[in-house]
Amino acid sequence: MLKVDITKGFSNFNLDISFEMTNEKLVFFGGSGSGKSSTINAITGFLKPNHGRIVFGDKIFFDSEKNIFMPTQHRKVGYVNQDLLLFKNMNAFENIAYGLRNKKQGWKDKVDEFLEKFGLLKYKKLYPHELSGGQKQRLALARVLINNPSLLLLDEPFSMLDIKLKRELKEMVLEIKENLNIPLIIVTHDLSDAFSLGDRIAFFEEGKVKAIIKSQDLTIRLSYNGDCAHQNCYCNEAVL
Repeated sequence: MLKVDITKGFSNFNLDISFEMTNEKLVFFGGSGSGKSSTINAITGFLKPNHGRIVFGDKIFFDSEKNIFMPTQHRKVGYVNQDLLLFKNMNAFENIAYGLRNKKQGWKDKVDEFLEKFGLLKYKKLYPHELSGGQKQRLALARVLINNPSLLLLDEPFSMLDIKLKRELKEMVLEIKENLNIPLIIVTHDLSDAFSLGDRIAFFEEGKVKAIIKSQDLTIRLSYNGDCAHQNCYCNEAVL
């Protein structure tokens, strides 16, 4: 179980987050600046809260009273940032190999195994700029999963993909969750993605989790909004 109860003050924003999750698919849903990515960064260790606790199983990631702050590399958390952060000067094989922490005998075969698992083996010598959006997403996933994480965090994993690639990657993410049997957190501002992927949806607003609701208790209403920042699109609304 993951337990998060933290606060963090910024110059123009206050994060005050409290939630728990089991071995499930939990979606962080909310607009830009609502606290989703900041919460992810606190869980991974890229952001140190001011106060509170973050506990995963028997590991204390953070405890302000006990002055505990576990380094990112010790948390065994797999994290795919929305920018993917692939190394531009490394090919696909080298990107995954760089992420492999324990290069024991046979490590090259293990990298090839993950390239094949994610449909990238024949592209192993290609660089990120030579790969499609979907291929880069799969490469980023392979790089974090090769270390067998105990918790997987995906920040806006579908934001730059077309409908076909989004559907394929959704299926892959769900298959990964089923095969690895680990907790999964997905950050999105698209409610239809949240609804189709999450067992529960955590609604973020102004640095707080306003509610956590089972997906089956929500219905989706698509309504055209001419004033939407994404022109000529359909905006999603949750109906309880």
